[in-house]
Amino acid sequence: IRDVKCAFKILPYVEKVKPEIIFSNSNDRPQSGMHYLSKYMNNFPPVVSIFHVPVMSEKMARKLKAKMSNSFEAVAVSEGVLQSYESAGVIRPGQGRTIYNPACAPNIDELAKIEPDHPWFSDGGPPVILGAGRLEPEKDFSTLIDAFRRLRASRPCRLVILGEGSLRSELEARIASLGLDDCVSLPGWVENPFSFMARSALFVLSSVYEGFGLVLVEALASGCPVVSTDCPAGPSEILEDPALLAPVGDPEALAQVMMRALDRPADKAALRASAARFSVERAIDGYETLIADVLAERDRPKQASGA
Repeated sequence: IRDVKCAFKILPYVEKVKPEIIFSNSNDRPQSGMHYLSKYMNNFPPVVSIFHVPVMSEKMARKLKAKMSNSFEAVAVSEGVLQSYESAGVIRPGQGRTIYNPACAPNIDELAKIEPDHPWFSDGGPPVILGAGRLEPEKDFSTLIDAFRRLRASRPCRLVILGEGSLRSELEARIASLGLDDCVSLPGWVENPFSFMARSALFVLSSVYEGFGLVLVEALASGCPVVSTDCPAGPSEILEDPALLAPVGDPEALAQVMMRALDRPADKAALRASAARFSVERAIDGYETLIADVLAERDRPKQASGA
Protein backbone atom coordinates (compact mmCIF):
# COMPACT_ATOMS: atom_id res chain seq x y z
CA ILE A 1 0.00 0.00 0.00
CA ARG A 2 2.11 2.87 -1.29
CA ASP A 3 -0.11 5.93 -0.88
CA VAL A 4 -2.71 7.31 1.50
CA LYS A 5 -5.58 6.98 -0.98
CA CYS A 6 -5.01 3.23 -1.30
CA ALA A 7 -4.54 2.91 2.45
CA PHE A 8 -7.97 4.40 3.16
CA LYS A 9 -9.52 1.98 0.65
CA ILE A 10 -8.11 -0.97 2.55
CA LEU A 11 -8.88 0.50 5.97
CA PRO A 12 -12.29 -1.27 6.29
CA TYR A 13 -10.51 -4.59 5.75
CA VAL A 14 -7.94 -3.75 8.42
CA GLU A 15 -10.71 -2.78 10.85
CA LYS A 16 -12.57 -6.02 10.12
CA VAL A 17 -9.60 -8.42 10.31
CA LYS A 18 -7.77 -6.50 13.08
CA PRO A 19 -4.21 -7.67 12.29
CA GLU A 20 -1.79 -7.46 15.17
CA ILE A 21 1.11 -6.37 12.93
CA ILE A 22 1.35 -4.84 9.46
CA PHE A 23 4.49 -5.31 7.34
CA SER A 24 5.38 -2.56 4.85
CA ASN A 25 7.64 -3.34 1.88
CA SER A 26 7.65 0.15 0.37
CA ASN A 27 11.22 1.43 -0.03
CA ASP A 28 10.72 4.17 -2.58
CA ARG A 29 8.17 6.51 -1.00
CA PRO A 30 8.65 8.91 1.93
CA GLN A 31 5.72 7.28 3.70
CA SER A 32 3.60 4.34 2.69
CA GLY A 33 -0.12 4.58 3.28
CA MET A 34 0.09 2.25 6.26
CA HIS A 35 2.69 4.47 7.92
CA TYR A 36 0.44 7.47 7.42
CA LEU A 37 -2.49 5.71 9.10
CA SER A 38 -0.30 4.54 11.97
CA LYS A 39 0.60 8.15 12.67
CA TYR A 40 -2.91 9.58 12.76
CA MET A 41 -5.13 6.73 13.97
CA ASN A 42 -5.43 5.46 17.52
CA ASN A 43 -4.95 1.76 18.22
CA PHE A 44 -3.54 1.13 14.76
CA PRO A 45 -1.42 -2.06 14.52
CA PRO A 46 2.37 -1.70 14.73
CA VAL A 47 3.94 -1.19 11.30
CA VAL A 48 7.19 -3.04 10.59
CA SER A 49 9.21 -1.82 7.59
CA ILE A 50 11.15 -4.29 5.45
CA PHE A 51 14.12 -2.84 3.57
CA HIS A 52 15.47 -4.66 0.52
CA VAL A 53 18.12 -2.25 -0.81
CA PRO A 54 20.81 -0.17 0.90
CA VAL A 55 20.61 3.60 1.31
CA MET A 56 22.24 4.89 -1.87
CA SER A 57 21.99 8.69 -1.44
CA GLU A 58 21.28 11.50 1.02
CA LYS A 59 18.01 12.18 -0.79
CA MET A 60 16.91 8.60 -0.25
CA ALA A 61 17.92 8.83 3.42
CA ARG A 62 15.83 11.98 3.97
CA LYS A 63 12.74 10.38 2.49
CA LEU A 64 13.16 7.23 4.51
CA LYS A 65 13.69 9.13 7.77
CA ALA A 66 10.19 10.57 7.38
CA LYS A 67 8.78 7.12 6.79
CA MET A 68 10.59 5.45 9.68
CA SER A 69 9.43 8.09 12.16
CA ASN A 70 6.18 6.12 12.29
CA SER A 71 7.57 2.61 12.01
CA PHE A 72 7.62 0.31 15.02
CA GLU A 73 10.67 -1.63 13.86
CA ALA A 74 12.64 -2.39 10.70
CA VAL A 75 13.81 -5.59 9.03
CA ALA A 76 16.75 -5.61 6.61
CA VAL A 77 17.45 -8.48 4.23
CA SER A 78 21.21 -8.28 4.90
CA GLU A 79 23.59 -6.86 7.50
CA GLY A 80 24.92 -4.45 4.90
CA VAL A 81 21.46 -3.03 4.28
CA LEU A 82 20.85 -2.69 8.02
CA GLN A 83 24.18 -0.91 8.55
CA SER A 84 23.46 1.52 5.72
CA TYR A 85 20.19 2.57 7.37
CA GLU A 86 21.83 2.98 10.76
CA SER A 87 24.78 4.92 9.34
CA ALA A 88 22.45 7.26 7.46
CA GLY A 89 20.44 7.90 10.62
CA VAL A 90 17.27 6.44 9.11
CA ILE A 91 16.82 4.07 12.05
CA ARG A 92 18.15 4.10 15.59
CA PRO A 93 20.62 1.45 16.75
CA GLY A 94 18.52 -1.46 17.93
CA GLN A 95 15.46 -0.40 15.93
CA GLY A 96 16.20 -2.90 13.18
CA ARG A 97 17.32 -6.48 12.70
CA THR A 98 18.51 -8.66 9.84
CA ILE A 99 16.44 -11.55 8.51
CA TYR A 100 17.98 -13.02 5.39
CA ASN A 101 15.75 -13.75 2.44
CA PRO A 102 15.06 -17.49 2.18
CA ALA A 103 16.69 -18.93 -0.92
CA CYS A 104 17.46 -22.56 -0.22
CA ALA A 105 14.09 -24.14 -1.08
CA PRO A 106 13.71 -27.92 -0.70
CA ASN A 107 12.84 -28.49 -4.37
CA ILE A 108 16.02 -26.97 -5.83
CA ASP A 109 17.63 -30.41 -6.10
CA GLU A 110 14.76 -31.70 -8.21
CA LEU A 111 14.69 -28.61 -10.42
CA ALA A 112 18.45 -28.85 -10.94
CA LYS A 113 18.10 -32.36 -12.37
CA ILE A 114 16.05 -31.11 -15.33
CA GLU A 115 18.05 -30.66 -18.53
CA PRO A 116 18.30 -26.99 -19.55
CA ASP A 117 16.90 -25.92 -22.89
CA HIS A 118 20.20 -24.72 -24.31
CA PRO A 119 22.61 -26.60 -26.61
CA TRP A 120 25.80 -25.49 -24.85
CA PHE A 121 25.08 -27.72 -21.85
CA SER A 122 25.04 -30.94 -23.85
CA ASP A 123 27.42 -30.45 -26.79
CA GLY A 124 30.65 -31.33 -25.01
CA GLY A 125 32.07 -27.87 -25.75
CA PRO A 126 33.98 -25.43 -23.53
CA PRO A 127 32.69 -24.77 -19.99
CA VAL A 128 29.85 -22.31 -19.50
CA ILE A 129 29.98 -19.29 -17.21
CA LEU A 130 26.55 -18.10 -16.09
CA GLY A 131 25.02 -14.77 -15.16
CA ALA A 132 21.36 -14.06 -14.39
CA GLY A 133 19.22 -11.06 -13.64
CA ARG A 134 17.28 -8.21 -15.16
CA LEU A 135 19.08 -6.61 -18.10
CA GLU A 136 19.20 -3.24 -16.34
CA PRO A 137 22.01 -0.82 -15.40
CA GLU A 138 22.29 -1.92 -11.76
CA LYS A 139 23.19 -5.47 -12.83
CA ASP A 140 26.13 -4.14 -14.90
CA PHE A 141 26.31 -7.01 -17.37
CA SER A 142 28.58 -4.87 -19.55
CA THR A 143 31.32 -5.35 -16.96
CA LEU A 144 30.67 -9.11 -16.96
CA ILE A 145 30.93 -9.25 -20.76
CA ASP A 146 34.18 -7.26 -20.70
CA ALA A 147 35.57 -9.51 -17.96
CA PHE A 148 34.58 -12.59 -19.95
CA ARG A 149 36.41 -11.25 -23.00
CA ARG A 150 39.58 -10.96 -20.94
CA LEU A 151 39.11 -14.42 -19.45
CA ARG A 152 38.49 -16.02 -22.83
CA ALA A 153 41.82 -14.70 -24.09
CA SER A 154 43.52 -17.18 -21.75
CA ARG A 155 41.14 -20.17 -21.82
CA PRO A 156 38.21 -21.50 -23.86
CA CYS A 157 34.84 -20.78 -22.27
CA ARG A 158 31.36 -19.53 -23.04
CA LEU A 159 28.99 -17.09 -21.32
CA VAL A 160 25.23 -17.38 -20.85
CA ILE A 161 23.26 -14.51 -19.28
CA LEU A 162 19.67 -15.31 -18.28
CA GLY A 163 17.09 -12.54 -18.03
CA GLU A 164 15.29 -9.77 -19.87
CA GLY A 165 15.32 -6.01 -19.64
CA SER A 166 15.65 -2.64 -21.30
CA LEU A 167 19.38 -3.06 -22.08
CA ARG A 168 19.06 -6.16 -24.28
CA SER A 169 19.76 -4.29 -27.53
CA GLU A 170 22.68 -2.43 -25.99
CA LEU A 171 24.22 -5.63 -24.63
CA GLU A 172 23.74 -7.45 -27.92
CA ALA A 173 25.50 -4.60 -29.72
CA ARG A 174 28.33 -4.76 -27.19
CA ILE A 175 28.70 -8.51 -27.71
CA ALA A 176 28.79 -8.06 -31.49
CA SER A 177 31.32 -5.21 -31.33
CA LEU A 178 33.68 -7.42 -29.29
CA GLY A 179 33.30 -10.32 -31.73
CA LEU A 180 31.74 -12.57 -29.09
CA ASP A 181 28.56 -13.63 -30.91
CA ASP A 182 29.69 -17.26 -31.07
CA CYS A 183 30.43 -17.56 -27.34
CA VAL A 184 27.97 -15.27 -25.51
CA SER A 185 24.26 -16.13 -25.37
CA LEU A 186 21.31 -14.14 -24.03
CA PRO A 187 18.46 -16.69 -24.03
CA GLY A 188 16.12 -14.45 -22.03
CA TRP A 189 14.06 -15.29 -18.96
CA VAL A 190 13.84 -18.97 -18.07
CA GLU A 191 11.42 -20.63 -15.68
CA ASN A 192 14.04 -22.94 -14.18
CA PRO A 193 17.45 -21.27 -13.73
CA PHE A 194 18.59 -24.05 -11.39
CA SER A 195 19.04 -26.46 -14.29
CA PHE A 196 21.48 -23.96 -15.84
CA MET A 197 23.27 -23.31 -12.54
CA ALA A 198 23.81 -27.00 -11.81
CA ARG A 199 25.68 -27.45 -15.12
CA SER A 200 27.70 -24.23 -15.22
CA ALA A 201 31.37 -24.05 -14.33
CA LEU A 202 30.89 -20.73 -12.55
CA PHE A 203 28.17 -18.23 -11.66
CA VAL A 204 29.09 -14.53 -11.72
CA LEU A 205 27.19 -11.62 -10.18
CA SER A 206 28.40 -8.27 -11.55
CA SER A 207 25.96 -5.88 -9.87
CA VAL A 208 26.54 -2.28 -8.86
CA TYR A 209 24.33 -2.85 -5.83
CA GLU A 210 22.12 -5.53 -4.32
CA GLY A 211 20.01 -5.81 -1.21
CA PHE A 212 21.00 -9.39 -0.59
CA GLY A 213 22.06 -11.27 -3.72
CA LEU A 214 19.49 -14.06 -3.72
CA VAL A 215 20.77 -15.50 -6.99
CA LEU A 216 24.17 -16.22 -5.40
CA VAL A 217 22.54 -18.47 -2.81
CA GLU A 218 20.46 -20.16 -5.49
CA ALA A 219 23.62 -20.92 -7.48
CA LEU A 220 25.38 -22.30 -4.39
CA ALA A 221 22.35 -24.44 -3.58
CA SER A 222 22.61 -25.85 -7.10
CA GLY A 223 26.24 -26.82 -6.48
CA CYS A 224 27.68 -24.09 -8.70
CA PRO A 225 30.80 -22.10 -7.67
CA VAL A 226 30.17 -18.35 -7.48
CA VAL A 227 32.03 -15.05 -7.58
CA SER A 228 30.72 -11.52 -7.29
CA THR A 229 31.46 -7.85 -7.22
CA ASP A 230 31.90 -6.55 -3.68
CA CYS A 231 28.82 -4.38 -4.04
CA PRO A 232 26.56 -3.12 -1.28
CA ALA A 233 25.03 -5.16 0.12
CA GLY A 234 24.91 -8.91 0.62
CA PRO A 235 27.53 -10.68 -1.55
CA SER A 236 30.36 -10.38 0.98
CA GLU A 237 28.07 -11.84 3.68
CA ILE A 238 27.06 -14.75 1.47
CA LEU A 239 30.51 -15.65 0.12
CA GLU A 240 32.59 -14.86 3.25
CA ASP A 241 35.79 -14.97 1.16
CA PRO A 242 37.50 -11.81 -0.20
CA ALA A 243 39.19 -13.92 -2.89
CA LEU A 244 35.76 -14.41 -4.50
CA LEU A 245 35.00 -10.68 -4.67
CA ALA A 246 36.03 -8.00 -7.17
CA PRO A 247 35.58 -4.21 -7.05
CA VAL A 248 32.43 -2.90 -8.69
CA GLY A 249 32.82 -1.93 -12.34
CA ASP A 250 36.35 -3.36 -12.75
CA PRO A 251 36.35 -5.95 -15.56
CA GLU A 252 40.06 -6.74 -15.21
CA ALA A 253 39.71 -7.51 -11.49
CA LEU A 254 36.53 -9.50 -12.10
CA ALA A 255 38.29 -11.56 -14.79
CA GLN A 256 41.09 -12.39 -12.34
CA VAL A 257 38.59 -13.48 -9.68
CA MET A 258 36.77 -15.61 -12.24
CA MET A 259 40.05 -17.23 -13.30
CA ARG A 260 41.00 -18.09 -9.71
CA ALA A 261 37.55 -19.59 -9.06
CA LEU A 262 37.73 -21.73 -12.20
CA ASP A 263 41.12 -23.04 -11.10
CA ARG A 264 39.68 -24.24 -7.78
CA PRO A 265 38.28 -27.75 -7.59
CA ALA A 266 34.51 -27.50 -7.11
CA ASP A 267 33.23 -29.17 -3.93
CA LYS A 268 29.52 -29.28 -4.72
CA ALA A 269 28.58 -30.69 -1.32
CA ALA A 270 30.36 -27.82 0.45
CA LEU A 271 28.74 -25.27 -1.85
CA ARG A 272 25.27 -26.63 -1.09
CA ALA A 273 26.03 -26.67 2.63
CA SER A 274 27.00 -22.99 2.54
CA ALA A 275 23.63 -22.16 0.98
CA ALA A 276 21.76 -23.94 3.76
CA ARG A 277 22.35 -20.92 6.03
CA PHE A 278 19.65 -19.15 4.03
CA SER A 279 16.87 -21.69 4.36
CA VAL A 280 13.15 -21.05 4.51
CA GLU A 281 13.11 -22.50 8.04
CA ARG A 282 15.64 -19.95 9.31
CA ALA A 283 13.69 -17.08 7.80
CA ILE A 284 10.49 -18.36 9.42
CA ASP A 285 12.26 -18.59 12.79
CA GLY A 286 13.47 -15.00 12.37
CA TYR A 287 10.02 -13.64 11.62
CA GLU A 288 8.39 -15.64 14.42
CA THR A 289 10.87 -14.13 16.87
CA LEU A 290 10.29 -10.66 15.42
CA ILE A 291 6.52 -10.96 15.74
CA ALA A 292 6.78 -12.12 19.36
CA ASP A 293 9.15 -9.24 20.21
CA VAL A 294 6.96 -6.60 18.53
CA LEU A 295 3.81 -7.80 20.27
CA ALA A 296 5.59 -7.89 23.62
CA GLU A 297 6.82 -4.34 23.10
CA ARG A 298 3.38 -3.18 21.98
CA ASP A 299 1.75 -4.59 25.12
CA ARG A 300 4.41 -3.43 27.57
CA PRO A 301 2.98 0.08 28.22
CA LYS A 302 -0.48 -1.41 28.86
CA GLN A 303 0.94 -3.83 31.39
CA ALA A 304 2.84 -1.05 33.12
CA SER A 305 -0.17 1.23 33.30
CA GLY A 306 -2.33 -1.54 34.77
CA ALA A 307 0.13 -2.43 37.51
